[in-house]
Amino acid sequence: MSQSIVLIGPSGMTLESLHGLLAGEYGCSMVQPTPGSEQLHIEDHSSTGVSYLTIDELGPIEDVRNDYATNDELDEQFRREVGDKAFHLVTFNDFDLARRVVRRLLSAVAQGARDYWIDNDYSVVIRGDVALAGMTEDPDWDWRRVLPGEAS
Repeated sequence: MSQSIVLIGPSGMTLESLHGLLAGEYGCSMVQPTPGSEQLHIEDHSSTGVSYLTIDELGPIEDVRNDYATNDELDEQFRREVGDKAFHLVTFNDFDLARRVVRRLLSAVAQGARDYWIDNDYSVVIRGDVALAGMTEDPDWDWRRVLPGEAS
C-alpha cells in the first residue's frame, strides 16, 4: 500500500538537487513517467521484495503555497514561510526506506535542516531539524504516529 509525505524545502530544492544528495547512497534515477514530466525513483531490492520511493514536484506552485498558507490547522511559523518554498511529493511502499531517505536528505543539509519541513499526511508539519533530531534519538521514530519528544 502506497503512502506519501510532502517534503518542503527552500525554493531552490529541485529534483536534480535531491538526486545529487541521494545518488551516492541509493540507486536512484530520474525517470519520465509521462512525456514532459520527471520523477526521482529509488528501488530497494531485498529478500522481502521490492521497495520503492518516488519524488515528484508538486504544482502548480502558487496553488500549493496558497493551500498551505491558508490552512489554519498548520504551524503558524510554517504558514508564514511557505511563500518561498518548493514542494515535493514523496510516495513510498516501505516506511523504513522512506525514513532512511528522508534522514539522509536532512543529514546532507544538516545546517539548513531548519529550512525544511515534512508534511506527514496526517495534518501535521514537522520542521526538518526537529524530524532529524527525532530520527537521531530514535532510529525507529515514526512521524506518522508521534512527534519527537512525545510519549509513544
